Amino acid sequence: MQLDRNHFSQSHFELKWPVSMFREELDRLLRESKGRSRSPTSLGGGDWHDQCELLLEEAFRYGEPKQEFDRCTLFSTAFSSDDECEPGQLDWLVSLKHYIKYLPLPQTRRPYWSQRKLQTSERAKLTFREAVRQMRDLITELEDNGYLAQAFGQYCVDNGQEVGTLGSAPVIEMYRQLDRNDLWSIADYWENYTLDDLCDVAEFVHDHVARPMRRYYHSNCGMHYSVFRREIAQKLYRARVNLIFTESSLDLMLNEHGRFEEVAADPLEPLIAGARSDPSSGGSQHDELQHAIEQFRRRGASETEKRSAIVALAGVLEERRDSVKASLLTKDEAALFEIANKFNLRHRKASQQVDYDTELYFQWIFYWYVSTIRLTDRILEHQAKRGTGTV
Repeated sequence: MQLDRNHFSQSHFELKWPVSMFREELDRLLRESKGRSRSPTSLGGGDWHDQCELLLEEAFRYGEPKQEFDRCTLFSTAFSSDDECEPGQLDWLVSLKHYIKYLPLPQTRRPYWSQRKLQTSERAKLTFREAVRQMRDLITELEDNGYLAQAFGQYCVDNGQEVGTLGSAPVIEMYRQLDRNDLWSIADYWENYTLDDLCDVAEFVHDHVARPMRRYYHSNCGMHYSVFRREIAQKLYRARVNLIFTESSLDLMLNEHGRFEEVAADPLEPLIAGARSDPSSGGSQHDELQHAIEQFRRRGASETEKRSAIVALAGVLEERRDSVKASLLTKDEAALFEIANKFNLRHRKASQQVDYDTELYFQWIFYWYVSTIRLTDRILEHQAKRGTGTV
């Protein structure tokens, strides 16, 4: 098996998780592997192996990555790029991390026949009811994967109801906190939800979601989950909820505290929507771009937050400076990077420009940078088609 860039860029390695979160969990598993000897009883079996399988199941859209991991030999003491040498499971994970920036990001489904006939230049926003349905599917998926087991408890045919953090009557506790009935489960009541209902339930789930690290199958009962991590689950949940809301007509976004905030209306929304949905920037750069856009456009964002977002965009451009040079006139390329340095954005110096209207200039710089990143996305795409160069 040749574990290289081409191997991990195949379509069946399409990620569902944001790259940064997948890397965080993969790093954790690789760190834990260092304390184990390379033997069948310590490296290949038990809890560590199960956690690897669980991550691969959850993070990828398709089942091939987990199947490939399981097909690898348990461990290899002489792994190389030679086709005659079979990689071990640990070697496979190390290679996956090395080529992580080449993993395909979530793709937008291509429209079917009748949808193509009606298609316009601007993609239609999700209606409120469509957004609720997608939220229903997301929360149901999390329930099925044990993300709400810590809070709501689990039922066992042998031991009865195992009480979670919401107590012996979690639905009643939920009603008490939200001060109204007929909200849970979302699978039962979603068709009657108002916007207030949807936002309250979404915020409540954020407070109680937790990713299970261990699981086992109990016959006649189903999967049981234990050892939960809240922070990674909440990060993942926010990312997926915000993706739904970004694609909808609802001008709301879940902040880092798990509470919705209004997003300021933007006349250049098509540009922003393209930057959000297009994974051409690839890997961690795509995550950085998304975060910068969200931070800058958040209603009530402070001057410091907007400055930080612009600096992050400048960092993305710095990483692809060769592509910028190839596509812009020399003076334009130089001016692009001087903006971040001369307008009191990155390096605070006495010679920098400080006497300007930050609200107006920040808007101008922000959209200039996003537009340039979109331009370099197209350049990277054309380079990939021609098989020439990388940034």
